[in-house]
Amino acid sequence: MRTSLRETKQIEDWLLHEITLPDRLVMEANIIISPALQENIMWQQHTYDVIQAYGRALLVQEIKEVEDRLFHSSAFSAFQKRIKAIFKK
Repeated sequence: MRTSLRETKQIEDWLLHEITLPDRLVMEANIIISPALQENIMWQQHTYDVIQAYGRALLVQEIKEVEDRLFHSSAFSAFQKRIKAIFKK
């Protein structure tokens, strides 16, 4: 069965702690009585975790590319010398 957009938004608010206290209490009650909701929450959290890991991997790749340009390009030789001088001390 397909999860409704409304339920997805409620789960998102729940996971991101962007929910009012009354809505939080209702959501907690619904979680207790609905195994399907529990499963949907688990899968949405898993999706967030995968997206976060992917974003981190992209950031690491971008940092490595910048590092490669800074330390292996002749255009930044003055910068390279300054950094090497700092770490020689």
